[in-house]
Formats: sequence, structure tokens, C-alpha cells
Amino acid sequence: MKKRVTPCILFLIGFWISTSCQEDSTQIDLLQATPVNALILIPVENDKTFQSEIATYSPVPHASKAVDLVERLPLKEGKKGLLSLHRVGTGTLFWVYAVKRNATDWQAATISSFEPKRRAYSKGSIWEWEDEAGSWALSETGEWLVLSHSDILAAEAIRQLEEENGNTSYANYASLNDQLAEGGFVTLNLDNESPLHVTWPLWEDVGLPDDMRTWRYLQPGSLHWTLKETADHTAKIAVSTPQFRSEKLAFADSTSARVFPGWRWLTPSLEWTQWTAVDGRMEFNGRSFAIQAQGVCKFKGRDALGSLLSMRYAPNHGLKITHWTSTQGLEAHNELGLNKPLSVHTYFKTVGDYLVACRDTFQANQSLAYLSDSRNMEEEKAYGHSVQYLRSQPHEAQIWWVCRQDNPDAPWAGLTYRADGEKAYWSASVLLPKS
Repeated sequence: MKKRVTPCILFLIGFWISTSCQEDSTQIDLLQATPVNALILIPVENDKTFQSEIATYSPVPHASKAVDLVERLPLKEGKKGLLSLHRVGTGTLFWVYAVKRNATDWQAATISSFEPKRRAYSKGSIWEWEDEAGSWALSETGEWLVLSHSDILAAEAIRQLEEENGNTSYANYASLNDQLAEGGFVTLNLDNESPLHVTWPLWEDVGLPDDMRTWRYLQPGSLHWTLKETADHTAKIAVSTPQFRSEKLAFADSTSARVFPGWRWLTPSLEWTQWTAVDGRMEFNGRSFAIQAQGVCKFKGRDALGSLLSMRYAPNHGLKITHWTSTQGLEAHNELGLNKPLSVHTYFKTVGDYLVACRDTFQANQSLAYLSDSRNMEEEKAYGHSVQYLRSQPHEAQIWWVCRQDNPDAPWAGLTYRADGEKAYWSASVLLPKS
């Protein structure tokens, strides 16, 4: 199995600088050296606490690389640092770690054995070297240290410090000051876009290729997230503060939140899935029945393409079609007004409360799996994992994304959207392997 990178979630952060802000109560000052347009901001005040919260299994993208940065610039007691995630080029993500020069004991001699290269600037230098963890670039001035795997971001930090115009990309985020002071992490919305939508949940180092991905993290401004674990320590969770929801997700106002409808498909053959709660109807040969949710599931197949199936959750539909049947005569309306409405494909049949449609019945028959009420030992294990994941998310929601992780004992990570009137919140969770 290819390695899947476990992640989490998140938005674009911004901020507002008040003349009354003081460094001892906020991280705002550290944004002076933070490159522009961060997707995520994480205040760091204690190395060990940070590493225990943002570990390899974490609801933030490339968490282990963030830990690497913090380990290389260990903080003095009572000092602070600020991590930020940035997109470089067409989509590559890099973490940046900014600290005041007096917040760490780091010295250039620390990297002398790696024969670093040094570039001089008017206000400082950029050091570049390689070690067992990859390539590094560190901006150093008399007041600042800014570490990253990207030399582009290191140069951006130096440029900002030389021009003394740091923080400018965060000036419109009115709540950022208070959000950073609360700990956890913050995600930002940049110019009414969410660059993280293609990033998490991660699938083979890239975002899930589902049609609904542009809906992820859609909310204005910046969001503060709180990290916690489930009571039985089987999952790590990040929950955002409620915020006014995006107008693009206004359909959720008229759709009641529901329990994750796709949980019965969380089987060993499933790779990723996306579901949306929606009240609608389907028609087949003159019969009409109610739909409560629709989704897409990607299953493993004999080739790299696997099987992509569309599904409708329709309890009490009254149909029983056990063999694949042509979808001629089957009508599924586009209740959400999508540019790319969920397809009914070529063939369909019923599985429990679901109507399942596919293009290739041979592929589907090989990979299709469903957690029925009668289960063997392997299916019972998959059932247990699905229930664990279900318990890590809000009891009810309107949108769900779930993808497989690389550990078979902790197979799921995902993102959930819950709307409640004009406000809504997001929840990201990652199952944890047994210790």
C-alpha cells in the first residue's frame, strides 16, 4: 500500500495589529517575520507540549515536518515561536518557524558540520544546508531566526524584515490577535478562497479528487481551532469556533444535520469518500422516493483506477434491485445546484438503504463492500474502526470527507461541516494507532 500522509485541516489566517498589543500576551509581533498569506498559524510556547499535540498523527497537514522545525530551534523557557503553513508555486506546502533571536540558543556552529552555504543581505543572512531530514533554509538577522525547508520563504522573510512591512497580509483579520492568544491553531481565508481545500484530508500527498472539495474550509475571516482527544484516546480531534457560514454553503440552512450516512462503507476496500446531506427525490419507472444524502466512494480495484461509485441514502425506499440494472428511467435531480451534479452512472442496484451506481459492474463487484449486520472477523474489525471514527466527529452534520490512513489499526481521517442557523463550524479528526 502506498503511504498516505495523515493530516488535518484548515483555513487561511489573518490579523489586525492593535497599538496596545504586547508580546507577553500575543503572538502578533512574530508575524513581522512570517511570510505573507499563511494558510495555518500555530503559536508555540512549549516545545514538549507542542510535540505532544501536533504529532505525526495530527489534523494539520505535514505535521511531522512542523515538529522538525521546532526541534531545530528549541525555545528558552517562557519564550515563544510561531509556525505558519504556506503554499509555494502551484500547490507545494511548506512550514515556516519564526522566533526572536533571544528566544533560542541556536548558533551557526550548530550546522557547521553540514557545510552550509551563506547568502548575505543588508539586514542579515540566509543559511542553506542539508541533513538526514532534507534541505533547510534559515533567515538570520540581529533580532530574528526564520527556519523553513523552502529557500523562497526564507528569502521572503528577509525581504519583509528589510522593508519593515511584515504583517501586511494579515491586516484584515479582525479576530486574529485573540485567536492566536488562545493557543491551538488558526486557519485563514485568503481573498474569499480556501487554498487548504485541496490539501486535507490528504490522499497520497495530494488532496482528495472529489467534486465537492471547493466547499472545504469555506468561511469568512480566520478560524481558531481547539485540539483534543476522545475520552478513550482512539482519535485526535480539532474543532473550529463557530463562525458565520459561507454563502456558498447556504443550502445547509434548509438541510437538517444528520448522522454520517456513509459509515457502512468504511471497509478495508474503501480509499476515500465524500457525502452531503440533502433532501431530495429520485424517480424510477414511475415511482418516487425520498433521498436524505448523496455521496461518492472510491474503492480499491485490480488496477490503479479502482471503482468510483455514486450513492444515494434513501431509507425506506421500498426498492429491491439485487443485480445491476440500467439507469435508463432513473432520474436524480440536482437539488444543490451543482455545476457537476452527482452522476447516476450507467448501472445501479440497491444495497440496504442505499442506491449505488457505477460505470463498470465487473470492477464494482470485485471491490464493493458494505458493513452489514452479519459480519465475519475481518468485517467486525472494520466495523469497530468505523464506529470509532463516527464517535470522533459531531453526532450530526451536513458534509463529510473521509480518507484512509496508512496504518491499518487507525485507518480513517476526515473533515466534517456542521451548520446551525447563520453560523457553522468544522471538525477534523484522525484515528490514532493503539500504543
